[in-house]
Amino acid sequence: MKSRLKIKDIETAVSIYYTYPELGSAEVCRLFGCSTSSATRLKAKARDYQKQKDVITYSDSNVNTKCAYEAWGIDIADLEKRLLKYQRIKKGMTA
Repeated sequence: MKSRLKIKDIETAVSIYYTYPELGSAEVCRLFGCSTSSATRLKAKARDYQKQKDVITYSDSNVNTKCAYEAWGIDIADLEKRLLKYQRIKKGMTA
């Protein structure tokens, strides 16, 4: 059975996805709540996937956000749905 990486929280994952076209170590650390060395390993995995897709980045130290999320098994569409539903529920609780 393949294990999934644990993101810090859904809102952060969605925010990072739409804010940064490329991810550096700082964004990866925020996304997973991990160390810089772990971020470097995660970026290497994403970079391999990115090369398979023939996607280039502006900086050699960054990875393409879309490729990285795919390589890490993060389903952005699912996270968006969950976040929207949570926001609606939360809004209903405060109304």
